[in-house]
Amino acid sequence: MAVVPHLLGRKTQITGCTKFVNILKFDGGCFHPRRNSGLCVGSPDDTLKVMNQPNPAAPPKIQLVTTPDYRENYANSVQVRVNLWDFFLMFGRVNQTAPDNVAIHNFQGIYVSPQQAKALLNVLQQNVTQYESAFGEIKLEPQTPEGIVQ
Repeated sequence: MAVVPHLLGRKTQITGCTKFVNILKFDGGCFHPRRNSGLCVGSPDDTLKVMNQPNPAAPPKIQLVTTPDYRENYANSVQVRVNLWDFFLMFGRVNQTAPDNVAIHNFQGIYVSPQQAKALLNVLQQNVTQYESAFGEIKLEPQTPEGIVQ
């Protein structure tokens, strides 16, 4: 999913694609607020100016660029850690070789801002609702007292 400051929270159709894409809200600064590594793509002033502009008549064209290090993978485990500045999502695969032997092989960790985490929550909720409308309710196994869902 692209993070584009001039498309704050709008639904935009991508050329050649029949599905709409929800654009996550830009947090007004760096992608990783705790580690400013030069990845800033705008300033809070730029974001405020964009937010106050009316929507253009024609939908903007979005270009999705795949970087050389882009990878797709399957995860059936997501662990979340939270601190004041960001959310950390660690993706992995569960390997259970016996009822009492479970190994989680983590392969990717991603930091997102609290604003991005909330926008992701909203996008996931919309998509889960649409999925359940089309295919039926998604059933989860009972949660443990620690809140872990397998």
